Amino acid sequence: MGFFPGHLAKKIVLPLPIVALLGTDIILPCRLSPLMSAEHMEVRWFRSQFSEAVFVFQKGKEETEEQLVEYTGRTELISEFITEGRLAVKIYNVQISDNGKYQCYFRKGDVYEQASLEVKVAGLGSAPHLRLEGHEDGGVKLACMADGWFPQPQVQWRDNRGGKLSSLSETQAQDEAGFFHVKALIVVQESSVRNVSCSICNKLLSQEKISAIDIPESFFPKTSPWKKALSGILPVVGILLGVSIFFIMKERKKVKKLLQKNKEEQKAKVNVTLDPASARPGLVLSRNGKVMRVENAGKSAEETFGVLGREPITSGRHYWEVKVEMEAQNKATWYLGICREGVSRSGWVRESSEEGFWIIGCYDGTFQPIVSKQSAAPSLGKPPEQIGIFLDCEAGDVSFYNMTDGSHIYNFPRASFSGPVRPYFSIQTLDTSFTICGVSDRPESIPAPSLETPGTAQEQEKFLGDKNKALEEESTPTQSHSPPHYKPVSQHTK
Repeated sequence: MGFFPGHLAKKIVLPLPIVALLGTDIILPCRLSPLMSAEHMEVRWFRSQFSEAVFVFQKGKEETEEQLVEYTGRTELISEFITEGRLAVKIYNVQISDNGKYQCYFRKGDVYEQASLEVKVAGLGSAPHLRLEGHEDGGVKLACMADGWFPQPQVQWRDNRGGKLSSLSETQAQDEAGFFHVKALIVVQESSVRNVSCSICNKLLSQEKISAIDIPESFFPKTSPWKKALSGILPVVGILLGVSIFFIMKERKKVKKLLQKNKEEQKAKVNVTLDPASARPGLVLSRNGKVMRVENAGKSAEETFGVLGREPITSGRHYWEVKVEMEAQNKATWYLGICREGVSRSGWVRESSEEGFWIIGCYDGTFQPIVSKQSAAPSLGKPPEQIGIFLDCEAGDVSFYNMTDGSHIYNFPRASFSGPVRPYFSIQTLDTSFTICGVSDRPESIPAPSLETPGTAQEQEKFLGDKNKALEEESTPTQSHSPPHYKPVSQHTK
């Protein structure tokens, strides 16, 4: 492989894997680092082989002779920032065949460089169809069927109490177009389970479709009289025991609840300030430790300017808000969240939960979480002006909220911190700044957050830069999220 010598590019920079919803449009960005003009370079995107061209830019214009037939009329070059070495190809009407690896290639003269990019195509199929299949092994046999999913979805049965049930068998087959068709069977042997649901989940989108069925009592084999009598006596005994225990524990619980409420209100609010000792060279911090920005002098495209919160966090629930100001949103790169105490922040460090970072932010203007190497990062839409960060150490919960309208942005899967963590702030572009805000700084029109730990379903909204419209999902997420609630406490800033 050739390399750009001396003052030319050291490498090509590509984003994390892109999740693309079937039938929508996606943008595949690619840029040189350090930034330089690519006007007189050959630039191409191709699949596994060089000849499998998706798009070719050569001699200052598009070349179509080498382009694969399936991309004819479906691609467009985005070249507004070509003088900075920043290009992108837009693919219209995403298909299953677009799933997989892509190569981005820059060439000047006899030297060249290339890098890989992955697109993960996702499609939501039909809602599951449930039907009674008859009797088997003394129980009722049910079938759950769904069509048109991609990639291979996850199937889960649940009873009327929300408990998981194991499938008797499950088959998933692909049709000629590549869509998965699912059929799962289960035998329900307990007559107390009168309602059963089946969910089909797309892991890439973190979205599912659910259907439920009521099983008529007549479908279950009749039980003997003594079992019926026992089933009627046991609830009565339970009620009597509960009543006796209730009066004993009532006062004790009341006192404990008041103490716990007071403790949580004290813990939920944390006065975050920036730690000058942890700031990388080039950062400017305000005297009160609430504002950070990057100096204009000596900025390199490969530098990362990061700083930590002053006080480590070891337990409890904590919440703080940060105002983000950007002059050029489509170019900005910055991150917010938490990191483990003592993580490496020098050199080339991949900021992910695997390395001790739980953060979201912008990469070249695309707002997304920084996830593990094995996962695709969903686009989170347009970055808000003010972001709330909620941390529950015991529950392993790290959640983010849009405090412009009070909506939920993203929450990471359950984390294990195994030690102190600190608030983390990082800026990689000029004309970007962070301001740590107090509760009183939020407009009164923003709804109050809630102290409940958010659920795990992710609200996915595709947003591919300032040239792509946000995508409206057909399926509504099954859980809602609300930010952590605490009583406003006035802050006095020096």
